[in-house]
Amino acid sequence: MSKILITGGLGYIGYSLVQQLSIDKPEHEIIIFDNMLRGRISILFEQSLAAVNVNFIEGDLLDNRKLQRAMKGVDCIIHLAAKTVTPFGVGDFHMFDYVNNWGTANLAKAAEENNVKEIIYLSSTSIYGHSDELMNIESNINPSTDYARSKYLGEKQLSTLKGKLKTIIIRSGNVYGYNPSLRLDTVINNFIFKARFGQTLLINGDGQESRGFISVERLASQISALILNNGFEEPIYQLTDHNIKVADLVKEIQKLKPTSEFRHVNPERKMTNQMFEASTLPTFEKLTYKDLQLDLKEFYDKFKIS
Repeated sequence: MSKILITGGLGYIGYSLVQQLSIDKPEHEIIIFDNMLRGRISILFEQSLAAVNVNFIEGDLLDNRKLQRAMKGVDCIIHLAAKTVTPFGVGDFHMFDYVNNWGTANLAKAAEENNVKEIIYLSSTSIYGHSDELMNIESNINPSTDYARSKYLGEKQLSTLKGKLKTIIIRSGNVYGYNPSLRLDTVINNFIFKARFGQTLLINGDGQESRGFISVERLASQISALILNNGFEEPIYQLTDHNIKVADLVKEIQKLKPTSEFRHVNPERKMTNQMFEASTLPTFEKLTYKDLQLDLKEFYDKFKIS
């Protein structure tokens, strides 16, 4: 049996990941490490985890005492904890730097001191910046927001562990989809929620920008596939299901609710693109455009009241 520590495990992605690990690896011990600042505790009530060895430690990445305690005997760390904000990744630079950069540095140091075998770090495709061409794992790194810069600095912190323990970096596209720890500040989640309850969809700019997306369930399944799997030798992977323009996303949502209305904010503003080639993880199966519409419908139907 292995011991897996998930930082930020109470969050949106953490919920789906803990669920997925409980199915794929029920023999492993899972430790959720989270500072509870977002107040999400849904996963701790999940009945399906009753027969799985899941524990919870409340703690912050910069709290060495708590972090050292949590890492005792840990084989693998999945580092999800991060300061995030959407849609533009701007705000308090110091908080991004504090959590995503120096918090990751503290994690790396503690992992080395506790002889952890493997760290999987959830980074972001935002570190590539913007381009009108399809980007891939070989594209130039050009972070254009405080959030993106801090996530890339987190990657650099983990590079100090090269040769000491196995590190894997996953650069994820924009995450969407339902679970009980749902975030509503991401574009697809926000649009689905507003459409379901008759609110106007707000498009910032002209809506012609493309973004790369991945479903939360698919992301969780691919992280689970990496756990202590010696068949994955590359240090960096990029995960994106598909690319779609924001304006086209609105059209897809209007197929679900034809009465949905939308309005442009700053309509003269031309937004920049972030589009990506197929994901690089070996077991990954790219979702088709039809699958996106099915995903959106399933998500939309999760809401049981009108």
